[in-house]
Amino acid sequence: MRQFRVFICLLLLMSFGCTVFASERGTIIVYKGESENWSIISNVYIVGNEVEYEYTVKYKGENIDSIGRVTYRLDSIAGSLGGTSELDAASNNSRPGKIIGRSGGGNLDLVSKATTIIARVEWNNTLEIFELKKQ
Repeated sequence: MRQFRVFICLLLLMSFGCTVFASERGTIIVYKGESENWSIISNVYIVGNEVEYEYTVKYKGENIDSIGRVTYRLDSIAGSLGGTSELDAASNNSRPGKIIGRSGGGNLDLVSKATTIIARVEWNNTLEIFELKKQ
């Protein structure tokens, strides 16, 4: 649990430290993909030498409260990001069935070359692995 809290704090610090306002965002690269139960959209913003990731992991089913803890990971040649979050209607009432995250950093040269991202989503002893394709 302590590692999870440290991870969340680091993500928040990176989010505040790397935030780029929408009007200042330069190149945007969009990746999309889905599996039987999940869909993910990942936007990569490149402004100068800075890289910012914004992603949404969405459960496609109806019974959100049955999901519980979700662990997700996005891997590309530019690097990896991921986390663990509770997915239930009560804790995510403004965005039911969704995990929305931000992160900064990554290898700028490799970011523009990445054509796919491999997504892994694990919940309730179930694992789905699928590709997000550059749009």
